[in-house]
Amino acid sequence: MNRDIDEKRLEYIILYMFVGSAVIGIAALIRLCVLGLGLDNFTANVVFLIIIAIAFAVYFSIQLIIQNLMIPFIEKAVMKIPYFQSKKKPISNLLNMEEIRKCSINEKEKNFEAAIHYIQKTFASYVTDDETNRLCDYIGMYAKRLNIKDLKPIKINNQLTSLDIYHFGWNIWNHFRIGKQDDIACFLKSVFPNILRDVEAETIKKHLKDDERKGIIKIKENIAA
Repeated sequence: MNRDIDEKRLEYIILYMFVGSAVIGIAALIRLCVLGLGLDNFTANVVFLIIIAIAFAVYFSIQLIIQNLMIPFIEKAVMKIPYFQSKKKPISNLLNMEEIRKCSINEKEKNFEAAIHYIQKTFASYVTDDETNRLCDYIGMYAKRLNIKDLKPIKINNQLTSLDIYHFGWNIWNHFRIGKQDDIACFLKSVFPNILRDVEAETIKKHLKDDERKGIIKIKENIAA
């Protein structure tokens, strides 16, 4: 990066040296002409300085016009040519892909936040805060399809039944829509072993959506609503 900047500065220095030399040369010739007309040295020197000032003012004005008006106009005209339009598409596609990735990440974050809010609201009266936080961590691992390490079973009070856990599992599976229902059934079996100790994972899968409106935890098609 610094090397590119130094090279750019060197290019400008060389350019200004050429321009300066040309301007001074032209001004010197005009000064000689003024002296040849019989005017004094003071007048010739004033003319010399005025010519230099005018020449540099004209040069910088032309440079600004080229950079701010002509170059953008030329670029727009060139990009109307089909050949150059096809060359620009990969850059446009790359930008679009970056936007898609950002939107995808934001959507995943929103989905996870909705799940956390649902868990906290649903289990607030039935498990401790520590258990709730741990359950949120486990759901995060489930959503990322990670293996849960050092899993400690979630202890719930007697108010919740296996039907409530089934409904909770279906709501989470339906929210994230990752993997098969077998996965959420195994997840429930691992996280809530006390209440589901006598139920096989295959049985849990078959009864996830039983009696949708019964139980404390009911089936919700959209847990974010």
